[in-house]
Amino acid sequence: MDSSDGSTAPASKIIDSHLHAADKYPYFPGQEPTLPGHVDFLLQCMEEAGVDGALIVQPINHKFDHSLVTSVVKKYPTKFVGCCLANPAEDGVGINQLELLVVEMTNDVGKALFRRAGELGVPVGFMCFKLCTEFPSTPVLMDHLGFCKPPTFPQVKEHIASIQSYCKQSFFFTH
Repeated sequence: MDSSDGSTAPASKIIDSHLHAADKYPYFPGQEPTLPGHVDFLLQCMEEAGVDGALIVQPINHKFDHSLVTSVVKKYPTKFVGCCLANPAEDGVGINQLELLVVEMTNDVGKALFRRAGELGVPVGFMCFKLCTEFPSTPVLMDHLGFCKPPTFPQVKEHIASIQSYCKQSFFFTH
């Protein structure tokens, strides 16, 4: 693709920002997938659609067993990156910490996690604009673009343009 100054601009990559892989790994009872999601099928669909890579989000079907996501990312490092689910600590302390983070992400624990994620260059996926202002170097993933509906999109787009965020918009028929 040529730009106005005659130079050639690099082609943009198409990245699927949220897919789930399901395979031979054990499913949590009652969480069996309703659609195929084995890796070969996903790679075929990506090829047909011209998708260059994808973020595999840990499927709830496997709860906190990340074996599948880990194995796929290791086998196809140029195609996939993984996203895990946080597993509360077995002694229960993780449940209380998780509740605090969800209810009040701006507490000391939330701020420390957010700061450290920024230092490590790790994107954080949740909705918390207050922390985006305080820690502007931490990349943030806004999952499903907050489930916004089309009439609110211009206002949301204007706001997110002012912060360090990457947005994924859900198909409206899914939520």
